Amino acid sequence: MPIAQRRRGSKIKGIQFTLMVVGTSGSGRTTFVNTLCEQEVLPHKAVGNPELAHEEENVSIKPVHVELDEQGVRISLTVVDTPGFGNNIDNEHTFQEIVEYLERQYDDILAEQSRIKRNPRFKDNRVHAVLYFIPPTGHALKEMDIELMRRLSPRANVIPVIGRSDSLTPSELKAFKTRVR
Repeated sequence: MPIAQRRRGSKIKGIQFTLMVVGTSGSGRTTFVNTLCEQEVLPHKAVGNPELAHEEENVSIKPVHVELDEQGVRISLTVVDTPGFGNNIDNEHTFQEIVEYLERQYDDILAEQSRIKRNPRFKDNRVHAVLYFIPPTGHALKEMDIELMRRLSPRANVIPVIGRSDSLTPSELKAFKTRVR
């Protein structure tokens, strides 16, 4: 199929893309997604009662759907946010929730493809890429970061992103990238 014909089809039908953003609170997930989409897709966490700030919240997986138009091409973007990730001392339950979400998407596709009469309006919600936000601590990766990326990589494309990297000097950023590799 010629490239021009594919582009025309993409303009009419649009492109569907699912992106999961994972990172600890304050790593820049929300700001990145809102800047990427040029609108407020994910709300910033409101600091409520300071007396309750020490309480740990569990991870909650929240898919948000947004329609974008990029140079005449419709993009149907689903952003899967994971607020509460990395806030606990033991993150094993958090890891399991994220992995189970990814596997559930594959199970849904398998169930739909196994049907004799398929639903023509069925939407493929498999995650195309996981943006894993690494806090800019200036040190190497934490064991938690390595373990989760190891678990996610067989199920989706994992792209490590140094969150809030604008807070580092160019030499610190270069040294941090070297340690991450």
